[in-house]
Amino acid sequence: MTTSESITSTAPASIIIGDVTASEAQPAQPAPTGPRLGDIVLYTLSGRDVAQAVTQPGNLAAAGQTYPALVVRVWPNGLAQLRVFLDGPGAELWATSRPEGDGPGQWTPRV
Repeated sequence: MTTSESITSTAPASIIIGDVTASEAQPAQPAPTGPRLGDIVLYTLSGRDVAQAVTQPGNLAAAGQTYPALVVRVWPNGLAQLRVFLDGPGAELWATSRPEGDGPGQWTPRV
């Protein structure tokens, strides 16, 4: 073949990745959305939460404050059961069926 000749091919190019060619590889799956069991999220207290929270003297929780929370259950509709870790030994709140959002009574993912 000379440099003036062109190369044409009707067969698609394949790239081998391990034992799988690129044409056989599965498309990437989207990352799961919503909370997952065991995730740590940030939960913002509501006034009702403050009334139900178990706190220690001197460690007062207030509506609008944000605390870390462990996702202990996820419902099919995306609501989460959370164990909220308040400031102080034994200080906690169980927040049930809470939606994602940035307002009181809601959680947001940690970034």
